[in-house]
Amino acid sequence: MRALPRSAQYWSDAVQTRIALVDDVVRQVPPSSLTDTAAFDLVDGEMGAIRRALRAIGTRRNALTPTCRIPTEILGEIFLLYQQASAGSYNTALRWVPGVAHVCRHWRAVALDYPRLWSHVTLHLGREWATRMLALSKSSPITI
Repeated sequence: MRALPRSAQYWSDAVQTRIALVDDVVRQVPPSSLTDTAAFDLVDGEMGAIRRALRAIGTRRNALTPTCRIPTEILGEIFLLYQQASAGSYNTALRWVPGVAHVCRHWRAVALDYPRLWSHVTLHLGREWATRMLALSKSSPITI
């Protein structure tokens, strides 16, 4: 599968249009009142918008991978099996989290929305974690 033929031209044109708008704003401001910081802020705003667009495109790309096309119910059960296989001492009660919730946005969303993953409330990590786990466990039966 090839890229859309005009995608490079589209993005090039879009960037040039936005740069021209920034340049117009800079030209309209009297030089005495335009600080370097203000000019940089305008450009930084554009760069931030581009980064957000790239993240959205990256998220869409990730959604096309086989692991992101697994039905959420099955993925949640796989996470539950991984959690059980990762179980150890009380100091490692949440060591499964990075292997699941830090992989991609989709996996994180599935993990956070799968109450059974959070039904074993760990008190030794403090009140904040216990409260968060209770909230994530929703109406699932809990163990402490």
